[in-house]
Amino acid sequence: PLLALGIFGLSSFFSLQRSMIFWEKIPLLALAQFPWRWLSIASLGLALGIGALGALTPKVWWRSGLLWLVFGSLFLSSSYFQPEFFLSDNQGLYYTDPIKIQNSMSDILPDYIPKQMAANLTPPPNLWLNPDLKSTDVEVIVNRTHEKLLRVTQSQPIQLELAVADFPAWGIELDGQAIEKSVGELGNISLIVPAGSHLVGVVWQSTLLEQVSNFASLIGFGLVLALGLQTTEPKLSKFNKNRFKS
Repeated sequence: PLLALGIFGLSSFFSLQRSMIFWEKIPLLALAQFPWRWLSIASLGLALGIGALGALTPKVWWRSGLLWLVFGSLFLSSSYFQPEFFLSDNQGLYYTDPIKIQNSMSDILPDYIPKQMAANLTPPPNLWLNPDLKSTDVEVIVNRTHEKLLRVTQSQPIQLELAVADFPAWGIELDGQAIEKSVGELGNISLIVPAGSHLVGVVWQSTLLEQVSNFASLIGFGLVLALGLQTTEPKLSKFNKNRFKS
């Protein structure tokens, strides 16, 4: 229980303003991005700590006291289980316009965009950034979150600057063939399109890291399932045997 409660205390500390000096001095903590994410670890530590205290407490009334403590904490914090206020008009949050959804609802935090891309970048009106390209030169065939398909028609080769931030999972296709992508000055995807009419596809693909993570999760799920199906009873130590006899 001491280890679990220690995890709870340490995780709670890193979610408070007082831990700012550690966030500034330890670059590794930046991977967590948000201090409140430590609360998930704090909740786990608190649950394990209370459970361990209840299991190790020999007296029934001590266990009842812990149970009342949990219910009392929930009752005192019940005011936080409701929204701060209710919207009088929900039309500002719920709409069906695809362009408005992409530009307004689907905002991306600055943490998740390339470093060279401005955080306050105004959403472009088109899927391309080339100022000399007209809407008659580009036909948008598919425009989904995970895939985009354009037909570009030009009399000369051009460096097409797509209005899509570059991430490792994005794959580029030219006329159905995968090609190497380059990164523009703004951190967007850029590629050379030859003269003529060509199909340019942008597809979100599965990366090696994602595949390894999925495999590790599958192995972990299998281990948990195997442990849960075990029918053998654990052996009791002499201390626990004496407790049950008494």
